[in-house]
Amino acid sequence: MKPFFLFSVLLIVQLSFAQSNFSSTNFRVGQSTYTDISSTGTAIAMTNNEAGVSATPQNIGFNFQFNDSVFTQFRIHADGILRLGTEAPAAATNISVSPANSHAAVFTSTLDSFQYVILPFFTNLVAAGTPAFHVQTSGVAPNRVCTVQWKNIRDADNSNGAVLHQFSQLEFQVKLYEGSNDIEFVYGSFIPSANTLSTRNAAVGIKADINSFAANYKGLNTAPFSTIVSFNQRNNARLANGILFRRDVLPANGFTQRFFGRITNDISLANLYADSVSQVTNQSGNRIETLVKNEGLAAATNIVVSLQISGANTHTASVNIASLAAGATQLVSFPAYSTSNRGIQQIQVSVTADADDRTSNNMLTASQKISGGHQQTPNLSNSPFGIGFNGGTGFLATKVYGTATRKIRQIRIPFSTYRNTVNLRIYEDGGAGGAPSSSALIASNNFFTTKTVSFFHLAIFPVALQAIIT
Repeated sequence: MKPFFLFSVLLIVQLSFAQSNFSSTNFRVGQSTYTDISSTGTAIAMTNNEAGVSATPQNIGFNFQFNDSVFTQFRIHADGILRLGTEAPAAATNISVSPANSHAAVFTSTLDSFQYVILPFFTNLVAAGTPAFHVQTSGVAPNRVCTVQWKNIRDADNSNGAVLHQFSQLEFQVKLYEGSNDIEFVYGSFIPSANTLSTRNAAVGIKADINSFAANYKGLNTAPFSTIVSFNQRNNARLANGILFRRDVLPANGFTQRFFGRITNDISLANLYADSVSQVTNQSGNRIETLVKNEGLAAATNIVVSLQISGANTHTASVNIASLAAGATQLVSFPAYSTSNRGIQQIQVSVTADADDRTSNNMLTASQKISGGHQQTPNLSNSPFGIGFNGGTGFLATKVYGTATRKIRQIRIPFSTYRNTVNLRIYEDGGAGGAPSSSALIASNNFFTTKTVSFFHLAIFPVALQAIIT
């Protein structure tokens, strides 16, 4: 049996990204070069440079498919939002007047002006010098790119002056790609202000309507922008947070977020599952899994999923999947392997198929520490997901694998609960399909803590758990 550690903290509901040519699993962050188009693009006339919209619709330069519609034009608002079509988007102040408050409610808003929108950095933005907005379509058909740019703007101060802007100037772009229908956000120079550190909020993502969107999430103001994840759960408990930012943690110049459009052949890796700290063992104790998804429109065949370990330990493995239907996923569990050396090792997982028209989503990497004394699950502090089971709600769960008999002496909880009352439970996986058993082996009393790290000492825990990998 394998133990589960559970916190009754949040409710997770998964909904499909209906009728969409985008998927929240087909998303990547990356790094490229930010190329300013102020001198090469066409200026976009605005009704107001701080609080207005583009005076007229702007041409994309090619047909761009978004969800179930094809668009040739768009309009923008100074607040970091683009709306496809000929109608204008609304301001961030329609959601919240202050950037100190969340703007993520834009994803569940039913206002017409918040449908078919693209949000590279949606918050209340004001002038930092003379705001400038440009558009440029470059390249040759059928591989043209439409770039839309916001420049010389910053986050607004609170109306009462209690919280001041975190950036003295910022710039960013939206790129629309012909053919693939990819959407990319590229961030330029974010210049920190000298004001007091304060958490601010922006909404980032893409949305067709309230049932079809991909909302991006960075729930810690100290987390780097590279940790941003994307999800489409309308009722996800973390949707309200959006992108938290402040002046001491800024996106690198050229930082990108890319939503891949659906194409004919596209095999991808949707996720990588590995403990951030694993134990030294000569008994094949380390376990790594990856979620393979066929993001394309056609079935994929002869799929090879490969694992490569380098650093403190070295190891290679591969798993073959004969075929995968369009839109289908398959969880791949690599055979467990020996980790006899302590230290840091790098995990690289990749995938290939007979036909694959996109390779930029074929690899995932992670760093893992091999320790002599403890095991740590992946860092959940920026995770948008939890697990609910057996009709229960409000669970954040993680599953720990191992071999032989192990005694649990201490559990480390690396986050604060603030005023939320929670409890810790341990289950064995005696339920159907490896789900938790109906009764907990141990359950703590309810508690809350403002500490960033808490420890549970289980010296009197009465059961030695047999954790067998199946």
